[in-house]
Amino acid sequence: MPAGAAPVADSSSLSDSSDLLSMLSQAVLPSTTLDVPQQFYNNFSILGSAPLRPTSVPWSMPFCPPEDVSPILTLTLETLVKPQLEIFFERVYPMIPIFSRSYIMGRLSDIESHQNRTFVALILSMVSLSLIHPLKPEEISHRPTRAKQSKTLMDEVIRLRLKWDWASQASVEGATTSFMLFGTMFELSHAEGSRLRLKEAIGIGELLRLDEVRTYTSVEPDEARRRMRLYWVLGITERAYALQRCGSITFHGSLHTPAFKSLDPSQDLASRTLLHLAKLFSFVDSDIVSCWNGKCDSTICKILTKERVQSILRSLNGTPAQVFGSEIAFTGLSEVQQADLLITWQWLRNRVWRLAAGHGLTGDELGEEFGVGYVVDVASTTVLICRRLSSNALEAHGCGFVEKLYDIASIVTELLQTSTKLQSRLMDVAKTDQWTELLQNLYTFVASHRSGISFVQPMAQALSIASGVKLLCAPT
Repeated sequence: MPAGAAPVADSSSLSDSSDLLSMLSQAVLPSTTLDVPQQFYNNFSILGSAPLRPTSVPWSMPFCPPEDVSPILTLTLETLVKPQLEIFFERVYPMIPIFSRSYIMGRLSDIESHQNRTFVALILSMVSLSLIHPLKPEEISHRPTRAKQSKTLMDEVIRLRLKWDWASQASVEGATTSFMLFGTMFELSHAEGSRLRLKEAIGIGELLRLDEVRTYTSVEPDEARRRMRLYWVLGITERAYALQRCGSITFHGSLHTPAFKSLDPSQDLASRTLLHLAKLFSFVDSDIVSCWNGKCDSTICKILTKERVQSILRSLNGTPAQVFGSEIAFTGLSEVQQADLLITWQWLRNRVWRLAAGHGLTGDELGEEFGVGYVVDVASTTVLICRRLSSNALEAHGCGFVEKLYDIASIVTELLQTSTKLQSRLMDVAKTDQWTELLQNLYTFVASHRSGISFVQPMAQALSIASGVKLLCAPT
């Protein structure tokens, strides 16, 4: 199957589970090794055609083949798994660059690896995510079928983990598998289930002691590199998720560290985007998250001070070279990576200012960073970024990305309803042609995104409120 093509199932060849069991028995797979309920095999029909029947083998054969750890992997290796892995490395890997293509394909070519439950679960979780995220426009019509395939693969991943000693030995593969399940369930709108899988991935990362320098000094450079990327992926996602879903964080230290000499991010493109994101999210520590979740008294909070807010906002203000510390910060990065980095940067500026407003630390009289004009600048910069990037680069990201655009667009109308202190100044902004135009542009970006449907109505409401304010304030 060519990359980008929709993996439409062929149900005719495996419509009868009894035929499949007969086929498996003719392939000399002993029935004692198949400890899966018969109805389990009905799932194969949506994953693709089975391979041709092998020629019969004499019953005097002196040995039996090894247990087939995952019949699904065996039956769909050529028709689904390998083609979707190519799509994974084309579309998903730039955002989750933990295991390289050469590593995965090299191990997949080794038949012995097919008996390794942890590795097989990793492969199937990668395929599961690639089936539904991201999709090209011509593939969206096949999403219901893809979702069924994805769920079937997730069922198989969970089955492979049903041994009593699962996770007794923490591994990068195990943590990455849980993270892939998180991403898949998040894209399928299973909020609580995805949150559980993220916690699971972070828990394994904690067992690996990813936030300790010694974790990276006693292993081979390639393994150290995988661990560092996993640490960044988990730490960045955990902090973003905490701001979007009022969660907590496990990795409390700076995401910049630990560092090890064998990795030079300036030469490692796969790590560079993560390194830049890690720098951004290092400002979102456990204190900030605690304040965000309302665990402090915002009127007398000693954690989020004016000085701290000013320091963070100034650090996040400026050109990319000023913020990320290099004129070549974006050299070599794809548009997809740039979209993730640039929009997340503006979103964090917006969220920190929103937190400051909730603590009564904003107002034009307090300084440039604290004025309402700051969030207008964030929205204006976001629109310029979206205009510069291709629609494909924006579409490569899922609903979390769209939610960031919505947060940037809705802050003025949200605060109009909650902040009496800023209401007059917010009214002045809301009635301007500039703000209405910015909202309209952001609405267009959200509405045209494949994951934007759930945000269209609230975005339209924000635009309507701004238009209403403008109308009411018009001279008579």
